[in-house]
Amino acid sequence: HFSAIGELGGLAAMIQVEGGRHFIAEHPQGSDLCSLPVWKKSRRMPGIVQVLVHQCMTGLIGPKSGLPIKKPTEFWASNKLLIAHIQNRLCDGQHQHSQLDAREAGAPSDKAKDAAILSLRLCYGLAKGCEDVLRRDKPSATRAYNANVAALPLLTPTNVKRPHKRVTFNDSPTI
Repeated sequence: HFSAIGELGGLAAMIQVEGGRHFIAEHPQGSDLCSLPVWKKSRRMPGIVQVLVHQCMTGLIGPKSGLPIKKPTEFWASNKLLIAHIQNRLCDGQHQHSQLDAREAGAPSDKAKDAAILSLRLCYGLAKGCEDVLRRDKPSATRAYNANVAALPLLTPTNVKRPHKRVTFNDSPTI
């Protein structure tokens, strides 16, 4: 049930903050999640920040239409560094969007399940925010990480192609 999962997520976020740890929560703009008491309380906690992202500005493209998918999404985080790299991502109005609800006959559309992913650029921005918090809070822990990845090419949205196959848990090898 949605409210039970939402309550659990809100409780986990509060426990993280109260324990000096962090969280990032993602939900569609206008979601009922914001109306749950635990999330209302979380929103009022010191340091909680939020940002609205239009995912068309992060590279979310419909596989059928080939057009950007707007998908307005809110991110809440326990620290501004966590969402610093996904700021200022509101649609500039310079492109046509794929419709997920196919409300206009003949307009380019995609299925809603095709928008149930985050673009690589958005994932990279979130990962970079996590890295920034780790570097600030745990400098000794990141030294070993830096040594291990120094020889790897930088994984950025500009040099990585989107995979043609969607990988799911069912694709994982059995252990």
